[in-house]
Amino acid sequence: MKFSKTIAVFAFAVLFALTGCSSNSKAKKVKGPGDLDPIEFKKMMDNNEFTAIDVRKFEERYSDNIFPDLNRPYGFIPNTPLNIDWKSSDFESKVAKLDKNKPYGLYCRSGHRSGLAKKKMESMGFKHVYNLFGGMKAWLKAGLPNEVLPKPAN
Repeated sequence: MKFSKTIAVFAFAVLFALTGCSSNSKAKKVKGPGDLDPIEFKKMMDNNEFTAIDVRKFEERYSDNIFPDLNRPYGFIPNTPLNIDWKSSDFESKVAKLDKNKPYGLYCRSGHRSGLAKKKMESMGFKHVYNLFGGMKAWLKAGLPNEVLPKPAN
């Protein structure tokens, strides 16, 4: 009896392992509320329906950019004197200076950091925060315009 229980547990574990794995090790991202595809994000941005905030690291901006003004520091918020880093200890105090009723569109390389920053801002009471779903990767895949800044010579 003990042997058959061991076999049953082993068989269940193998079955669970096989069904839990897929050929693609990355989980598929699911678009949530406030996540915009690149076309939606660009349309709203072009219509000035939100303030766009790039939450990528500064060095990432040498690859592709939505805006031609590439001298913006990391976390630059247009029309404000603020720069934010969603991972820093002062993120909340800086973001708290923004108008919580105004809309903001966040983006990063893949949509992950901007999604986390969006959730944080929403938890702080911001009413209209959008995320570029898939980030700059999706923007480029959609064939939308981008600016490339050459890295400065050392």
